[in-house]
Amino acid sequence: MTERVVTESGSVYDFDDDLRTVRRVNPIQPKRRDDEVLSLQARPEIAFAQPMVLVLEPLGSTGADSTVRITTPVVSREHVDNA
Repeated sequence: MTERVVTESGSVYDFDDDLRTVRRVNPIQPKRRDDEVLSLQARPEIAFAQPMVLVLEPLGSTGADSTVRITTPVVSREHVDNA
């Protein structure tokens, strides 16, 4: 199973069962490394009508320890099959 979260902006976030990895898709508002599975360095809190704070593996070559992304508010959350 996968945890699928959709935010107000239309972004879709697919998390693994343990909330250790995430894949983001939003063709209207793309971000660097969209549609790639990225490691999470902290488990996010997911609450309806609240933004998520995602602490990701470093996405650039700046030497940073992590990349932080703050989403628009969550509008839906569901479990989906991995098939």
